[in-house]
Formats: sequence, structure tokens, C-alpha cells
Amino acid sequence: MCPNDLAGAGPSTYSVIKTVLLVVIVNVLFILGINTLFYILINCLYHKEGNTMKRRFLLLTYLLMSITILNADVKVKDVVVKPRWPWNGLVDITYSIECDEKDGIGNPMDVWLDFTAIDNDRTDKDGAPRTLVMEALTGDGAIAPVKHGGPYTVTWNMAKDEPDYNSSSFQVRIHAIIGGKYLKIYDMDKDNWKFRYTNIPPDLSKDDCRTTELWFRRVEAGTLSMEVDLFSPPITVTILPFYIGVFECTQKQWKLVMKDNRNAYFKYLGECHPMETVSYNIIRGETTDTWAGWPECGYEVSKSSFMGKLREKLGNKLTFDLPTEAQWEFAARGGNESKGYKYSGSNNEDEVAWHYWNSQRSTHVVGTKKPNELGIYDMSGNVSEWCIDWTDWDNSYGSSHEIRRKRGGSWDFDESRCTVTVKELAFPTFSYNETGFRIVCIPKQYLYAVIDLSGGTTATSYPVRYTDKAPNLNDDTCRTTELWLRRIPAGTFTMGSPSNESGRNNTRDMAQHQVTISQTFYLGIFEITQKQYQLVMGTNPSYYKGDTRPVELVSYNMLRGTVNGAKWPGGNQVEEGSFFHVLRAKTSLHFDLPTEAQWEYACRAGTSTALNSGKNLTGTTSCSNLAKVGRYKDNQNDEKGGYSQHTKVGSYLPNAWGLYDMHGNVWEWCRDWWGANIASTEAETDPVGPLSGSDRVERGGDWYNDARFSRSASRYECSPSDSDRQWGFRVACFPLIR
Repeated sequence: MCPNDLAGAGPSTYSVIKTVLLVVIVNVLFILGINTLFYILINCLYHKEGNTMKRRFLLLTYLLMSITILNADVKVKDVVVKPRWPWNGLVDITYSIECDEKDGIGNPMDVWLDFTAIDNDRTDKDGAPRTLVMEALTGDGAIAPVKHGGPYTVTWNMAKDEPDYNSSSFQVRIHAIIGGKYLKIYDMDKDNWKFRYTNIPPDLSKDDCRTTELWFRRVEAGTLSMEVDLFSPPITVTILPFYIGVFECTQKQWKLVMKDNRNAYFKYLGECHPMETVSYNIIRGETTDTWAGWPECGYEVSKSSFMGKLREKLGNKLTFDLPTEAQWEFAARGGNESKGYKYSGSNNEDEVAWHYWNSQRSTHVVGTKKPNELGIYDMSGNVSEWCIDWTDWDNSYGSSHEIRRKRGGSWDFDESRCTVTVKELAFPTFSYNETGFRIVCIPKQYLYAVIDLSGGTTATSYPVRYTDKAPNLNDDTCRTTELWLRRIPAGTFTMGSPSNESGRNNTRDMAQHQVTISQTFYLGIFEITQKQYQLVMGTNPSYYKGDTRPVELVSYNMLRGTVNGAKWPGGNQVEEGSFFHVLRAKTSLHFDLPTEAQWEYACRAGTSTALNSGKNLTGTTSCSNLAKVGRYKDNQNDEKGGYSQHTKVGSYLPNAWGLYDMHGNVWEWCRDWWGANIASTEAETDPVGPLSGSDRVERGGDWYNDARFSRSASRYECSPSDSDRQWGFRVACFPLIR
């Protein structure tokens, strides 16, 4: 379209009648699916007249009705395309998505879109309609991925993409893909790198997929039974969807990001060989760098590192990193399509791995052996691959902050070290000619998870959705029929209280010591309310009734059970019929009580003071600072929430992470046994408390006691079979584990 297309005399009566009749014919043809005939009809009737405006009107009608659908599981609906008037080179597009598919753990599936514009006037050299450049897209509908819902909006800067285009005769096609089996980064040898999602695998007959393109395979959500070390039982790990490199990063790909590959020991063999002799720190950044301390700083990396530069090349639209060990092993085993092979893709090492006995003592071109069940190559052998995790010298998860994990074996190892379970370790500052890496693309992690409990006890499942938008506290839905949880990032904090903290209990408070929470998790923004408990369990045991008040008179055993549920930390099981068993069964998510360390980490939200507001107590009995953030003995009559005793959840100020009532209202059960060594100052990672005991831990204080009991470090012990009108709980969810 150009300004000249919009000029000209008004239409004749005959022209108007012809156009109206054609609109009727258009709809009939569309219903019959005869799109090609329609297109020919328009051009035959109007081409000779040169009336671009009329053709534009009818072609736009055609555009609005011809929506590309990948399959019956996802539909693009309600599409509207409006060139701006007066013409300024911009085209507005709105659409909605219909997709009710869920992934392996019940989350709504991501939908990836491919926008294509077709020139209806001109053809390419082969006689096919010319495809217009359609890259200058902005708006929430242009940011991948989208989910079920809408409307989404997109603005196409056509003048930027096609500055010489002077016709209004074009179509816009929207191609929808659920999940997108592959993520492709391409044009890496050009100034502007691009990416798209496709269900077509890479063409291994061409080396582009090993050089100027990066290919990733989507790994769907699932669970993995994973060994922690040689001495402990396996743990069950829940994995969210992610993308992992189809190949190990090659020398050419490294060179396109970092400008050279001179560090590669085997550079003389060719650019399609895996990049090696690169340290963990070169890939992510120095450990001492503020931006490179996994898990303390999450997925932040140094801008000068490989991952930092790779992200920048694509405008930081995608988060690239090393895989966690759990992600690596889950992908190596074949994800949900695993056939239980010893090596990645086979029980025969020579089919899938370059190892000591068949490698001729060097690396080989990636993707020349058989792939695994997901179509991923060389996860056994060729080069050993860095993972993001810290480890300890005994090969267990740890906080030594000295050594990192490697997996997969290499050309220099015999086949016994190339299985999907063998673990290796190395200093992050060192580089080795048998060690390279594979890249993952991490999906967006939303701030909030929302569980729809409205179906109550008769529901077979509780729908789960994710959002970055905080709940509306003026609507009690978030306190009753919905269960809201906030994402808590992995990190390190100082647990316990200083010896001079006002109100400190020297027989219960822990000494200050460093604790690392190595995994992201979700925690309820409120204590579980009476309405939420009743929807899950069908009963409300509380003494002081109120739908939006915290449930109380609930024992630890009611929540987790007396047999399997009592085994923690010997296992994560809960008793059939318990609160957490029902919640797990109806969401396919791993709900539980938080550990004591997780509770205090989330409560503090980066603070080190007695209260999570950054304030200390003004008095051990009565405290004006506490009165702002929680219900306790001396503010029962402040009318906040409308109740005395405990009150409506979310009636006081939240902490920095948006969690309410971490101080006061009701004590909150934690998973740990009581009896930790409170004098210890040794650093810990993911502490689980004593192995046995007679009482369980409660945290946070309550409405009945003095201010000193509601400090961030305050602790209390109770029998797991007991309940009280001052005791409630808050739920945690663990969708991500390492």
C-alpha cells in the first residue's frame, strides 16, 4: 500500500453492486473452502480496471477469513488486519488463540506463531507468490510464546520491512504451532540474527545446522528418578519444559559468538567439531562476578561471557544457559520418550558415542552418530559437557563453591563413563580438551502460579495457570476459590538471629549461618484460608470461622499423614487422603509444606532485620513496626480484616516478594523435625532438619502472643498430632528442581 493507492474517483453504481455481489460470493466460496478460485475471481474482475482499492478491500476480506491452523488442537481466531489510515507504513493485527492442550504436568501449552506476508501481485523467479519480509513486529502478540486467550495485538512496520512495496494486494498468514518441537537460531553469519519455531528437524546433509544455525529440541515436562550420590536413595525430580541443543556447541558457532576459536585444541579438524578447551567461567562468567553466581544469582551471566554475548545477539529475547544436571540427564535419557537405554539412545555404545576405543583419540563432527529418542546427538561421548550445578568432592550436590558438574563422557573416556548416569566434576576455572558444552534455552518463569479450586471436592483436577500480574486484593477470589503462589528465586541468605537481637530466644533461635536455597520454588502468598481448605477437603475444622481467615485446628498429620507423611526427611511421600495428597493428585504438581530454611528465606526476602519490613522490634511485647505487617496480641482490635483473633489474610503489608502474614496471624507448620543444632554456624545447602524427632517445627508467630514470637527468626515446636486455634499453614510448590 502507498498513498497513491488510496487516491482516485469514487466507485460507480455498477462497481458497488458488483462488489456487494462479490462479497456474498466470497463468503460462499470461503465456506466451501475454494480460496484459490476466490483469488482468481478477484483478479479477473479488477485487474484490468487497475483499481487497487477494490482489490484491497476484497483481499482483506479474504485475509480476515483465511486463518492458518496447524492442527485441531490450536486455532488462530478473530483475526483483524487494519492498515493505518492515513497510511504511515504500519499495519495493526489482532488475533486470539484457542488451545486447551496441557503439558506433562498440567500447565497450559505454549503456542508459537509464524507470521508470513504474501504478495498477491508479483511472483518470484519460480512463478510462486513472492513472500514479503515480515520481521518488524511489535506488541504482546509478537512476543513468543503466547497461550490460550487474547486478544493479542501486533503492529507490523511494513514500511521498514518492505520500503519499496507499493501495492495493497497482500495477505498475512498466521501459522500456529503448539510447543514448537524445534527452536532454530539462524543467519548467525549476518548482522541480524533471527529465530523461529518449527516442527521440521534440521537437515543433517547440510552443515548449516552445525555452523551458522543453532538447533534446539523441545523437552516436554516430566519427572525423573535421579541419583544424588552413591549413598542416598534417588530423588524424584520434576522438570518443566525447556529447549536443549540438538548438538554440542561447535567451533564455528563459538567463533560467530566470541569472534575466534583459537582455544580449541582440535581446531585443525574442522569447524563442525565440538568446541572444547573452554572453562565454565568463560561460558558463563567468573564465579566472583556479580552476574555469574549460580544459583545465588539465578540465570544472570556476565555480559562478556559466551552466554551473555549469545543472549545479546538476539536482543535478550531468549535466555540461554548451561543445562542443570537434572535437565541434562532427563534429555539424555530421552525425556518422556525414554526407552531406558544405558547410553543416550542405545544400549550399544558404538551406535551413539565417540569414546576412547573408537574415537582415534580426537573429537568428531557433531551429529554423525545415532541420535537418542528425542533426536538429540552426542549426549554420550564426543566431549564431556558442563552443567550449571555446583557439586561436592563426593559427587553429591553441595555448596563447596569449588567444583562444577560435567556429564556424558568423552572421546578420552572408556564407554563405562559415557552412560546417562555417570557424574563428573571439574574446577570451573579449568579447561580441558575433552570438555565442551551444550546450550539450553530456558522458558519464561512467571511470578505467580494460580490454582483454580472452584470445582471443590468433586473436581477431578484443579486447573493451573501462570501470570506475572499480581492478584487483585479487592476481590476475595484470590483468598477463596483460587490459590495464589509466588515464585521464590534460588539464592543464599543468613539464617538465624544475631545474639543481640531484641526478643531473641536463646534456647530456640538458631545462630546466624549461611544457607543456600538451590532451587526456585513457589510459596503461597497467603496462609491457606478456611474456604480453600474446605474446597480441597470438604471440611472446615477451624474454631474461629470465616472464609477468608486462615484455617486452624489443623495438625501436621492432617496435612501430610501419619505413615508415609511422617517419613520426611526420609522421603517426600504423603498419606492418601491427606491435604497434600489431594492437592498433588488434582494438579500433578509437587505441593508440600516448606522446609524451615525455605520458610525463613521467603519470609526475609532479602532482609536481615527482625521483621521482613527492614525494621526491628520497638518492644518485645508491643511493637508498632510489627503492627504494620502482621496480626499479633496487641493489635487484635485494629479492625484490619474485620475480625479479632486471627483475621482476613492479606490485611497487612506484604514483604518484598509479595508474601503476606509471614509475621503473626497463625503459626505455620514447616516440614522439619524439631531438634536442629541451633548453635551451629556452618554453611548449609537446602537443609532438611534432623533425621528424626518427636515434634515438628512451626514458624511466624500468631495473633495470641507477644511481638517477640513473630520475628523472622522465631521458632516453635509442636507434636505433629496436635492442633490449635493458633496454628495454620502455607503451601509450597516445587515445579523446578535443579
